[in-house]
Amino acid sequence: MTDMSTRPDPATGRQQITGPEAEPNPHLIVRVDETRLALAESDLVDGPVQSIVHRLPLAPPTLAGLTNLGGAVVPVLDMRAALGLPDPANDDASRHTRFVRTTSGTIGLLVENAETQRVDVQPAALHQPPLTMLPEARRVVVGLQRDDTGLVAVLDVEAAVRRLRDPLD
Repeated sequence: MTDMSTRPDPATGRQQITGPEAEPNPHLIVRVDETRLALAESDLVDGPVQSIVHRLPLAPPTLAGLTNLGGAVVPVLDMRAALGLPDPANDDASRHTRFVRTTSGTIGLLVENAETQRVDVQPAALHQPPLTMLPEARRVVVGLQRDDTGLVAVLDVEAAVRRLRDPLD
């Protein structure tokens, strides 16, 4: 797990970033719609990028379904729903699954694509998500960092798992 986490700021009540500030943390950039999300490389788990996701009836929108990862049944989180974005016009065949390690176990994240680009996230350089960001996205993004291509939203995987358990969280 990454050592970076969030906790409420006693003065404002907003989430603030905590963790080692001196060392950059390498992240892989994935795309969800037009949003570029950074996933901590230390949390990534090897697995097939194209995996069959089995939908579940009556599942919350954030749960894309279940997939098989090395014989284990793994939940797959629909990052579009977790960020408050509408369903894509295209089918799931064009989407990819990235697997990450969480305190609850391994989960899959359904994204549009994974860039080959990486970014070193520096906790001290992160900016709080703006108030103009969708509320759902603000719940799962720990901060924003600028790189050569534009803004990158750093995903708080544990917050995304909480959204999977409780969509209203």
